[in-house]
Amino acid sequence: MLGLKSHMNFYLCEGAVDMRKGIVSLSELVRRKMHASPDTGDVFIFLGKDRRNLKILRHESNGYVLYWKKLDRERFLLPVFNIENDRYEISWDKLVVLLQGTVRQELLVG
Repeated sequence: MLGLKSHMNFYLCEGAVDMRKGIVSLSELVRRKMHASPDTGDVFIFLGKDRRNLKILRHESNGYVLYWKKLDRERFLLPVFNIENDRYEISWDKLVVLLQGTVRQELLVG
């Protein structure tokens, strides 16, 4: 069951992430690069280099969940980051737009 809800905190990782990474590697990336704890129930979002792959990591009450979406033709929006932050909170609405894989070029986050 998809366990993402609008009341959750969503954070987008800056820069491209190797999509071969799994739960353990992405959890470490959350700690090291995003300066956050991956087991809080917050939602962490990662984009691949070509922006055709997106992974979402979340810890639920009994373990981690990893969602992976791969677009066939389009690319995910290119996020525009606020450079003053080390992690970028995005709203539920912006996450929905991002997951749609629309043809727009940019999505302002941070």
